[in-house]
Amino acid sequence: MSPELFPDDAALREQPSVARIYDYVLGGGNNFAVDRAAAEKILAVFPGYREFALANRAFLLRAVRRLLDLGIRQFLDLGCGLPTVGSVHEIAHRTAPESRIVYVDRDPIAAAACSMLTLGDDRIGVVETDLREVDCVLKSPAVTELLDLDEPVGLLMVAVLHFLTDDAELTDTMNAYHERLAPGSWLVASHATGDSLGRTSTAAAEELFARFGVRVAARTQSEFASLVPPWQATSEGVVPTNTWRRDGQLDKLPTASLGYAVIAAHGGSGG
Repeated sequence: MSPELFPDDAALREQPSVARIYDYVLGGGNNFAVDRAAAEKILAVFPGYREFALANRAFLLRAVRRLLDLGIRQFLDLGCGLPTVGSVHEIAHRTAPESRIVYVDRDPIAAAACSMLTLGDDRIGVVETDLREVDCVLKSPAVTELLDLDEPVGLLMVAVLHFLTDDAELTDTMNAYHERLAPGSWLVASHATGDSLGRTSTAAAEELFARFGVRVAARTQSEFASLVPPWQATSEGVVPTNTWRRDGQLDKLPTASLGYAVIAAHGGSGG
């Protein structure tokens, strides 16, 4: 952990954070002892959690490359978490240096770490807020200065929607972004599921997260698919996260999925 990057708040070191737990599971160093302890407890109950995290990360990077192929040059990464090797801006700038990226996370440590990415690079911005605050996100200086919302945007909602447990609120949030973004935009989303675990194991995992102050809804494939419209899923539909345009990076991951993924178009763009 690099303490100079993070807010000096003792409370942050006493309460586990989803972003920091995820960072630990991915092999990062931006986490505290409380996060590592929580992660190990989760892995004891939910042994596939590390594979889930790796599959989501690989999906995100493959999907960003796909959107770049489709001509997208601006990205809004909601619930971005802590930066890791192979972040969205690195992938985008490797192919299209003119790409602009705004990272959004409500976790102050995740936002602080992402802010380091903006130093000396005016193509990257950060917003510290809850993704459900759509006006706050889209009217933030980072978004208004970096993104042209009259042009297509790649909206990234990877490994975050399962933390929005109220179906109506989540539907309203998805619809609000669809209404505010231009035709030709794309949604990239993934979601945790208990379909391959069984109800008992899923409930145990949800209860464990709740003990750490984190509510999780591990929705089924059909439940996740129902949240996608009015975004229009490609012909691939909603598929296991680690099988979406699977490549060699995923060969060592199990084919049984702990999550689902989709990319979906705004305004009838092709897939």
